[in-house]
Amino acid sequence: MKYLKRINENLNVFDEEFVKECFIEFYDDEKIYEPEIYSNDDYDSVLINIPELETHDEYNVEDFVNMSNDLYEFYHNIRNSITKVKMKYNCDGDVKMSYQLNTSVKSLGKRYVEIKFYKLIN
Repeated sequence: MKYLKRINENLNVFDEEFVKECFIEFYDDEKIYEPEIYSNDDYDSVLINIPELETHDEYNVEDFVNMSNDLYEFYHNIRNSITKVKMKYNCDGDVKMSYQLNTSVKSLGKRYVEIKFYKLIN
C-alpha cells in the first residue's frame, strides 16, 4: 500500500484540502469571500469573490487610500496563497488570473477572481 500511495502522491493531483489551507485568509475573513475550487484537464482553479467596495462619484483622499489599501491586502493575500500552492506542487507552471462577473443565482452580479494553475504536460 505504501507503494501505491507514493505513486499517487507523484501524480499532479490538486489536493483540495491543502489548497483550502493555502487560501485560509479568505475563508477566515469576516467579509466571506467564499473561495471555490474547480479542476479540469487543463488547469485547476480557485475562484474568490472580490470584496465589495463602496463606490461614489467622488472620494476624499483618505477614503480612496483606505479602499486602495483594502484591495492591496486582498491581492497580496492571493499572491501569498499562490506561492504556497506552487511550493507544495513544486510548480513552475503558468498561473493566470482573470476577472469574472458571477451569473449564478446565488451570487448574481458579484465579481470574482479566477486563479488558474495550469497543469504541466510531461
